[in-house]
Amino acid sequence: MLKEENELIQLEKDAESILQDEKKTNELLQKTIKKITGNKEKISEIKDKLQLLVEVMKAYREGSYTIIPKRSILMIVATFIYFVNPFDLLPDFVFGLGFLDDATVIGLTFKQISNDLEKFKLWQKEQTVIE
Repeated sequence: MLKEENELIQLEKDAESILQDEKKTNELLQKTIKKITGNKEKISEIKDKLQLLVEVMKAYREGSYTIIPKRSILMIVATFIYFVNPFDLLPDFVFGLGFLDDATVIGLTFKQISNDLEKFKLWQKEQTVIE
């Protein structure tokens, strides 16, 4: 197992406590959005994936999309915790490499919950048709 996978497992445990606290969940979501917005060029390759994870988390938090398994939500929260941490495996300030580990963790999350993300995208399309 990759070191990033081990770290993600530990982060899932932290995610459990954050997910149980609405204020902490909102703070983490805001930090994630801020980091995405502030680093557009550096994270261009993973921006769309991050944005989808943000949309899932927002819909889950608002209660409009709750059919996603809790394990998948925990993985998203854990990914956000890792992403907003400036001193993760490769610190973000390391030129050219700082977001490489973030991209790896995001890729692992996408791989693990890809079916749930596809279901969310279908649900999202249905919501725009309904509106």
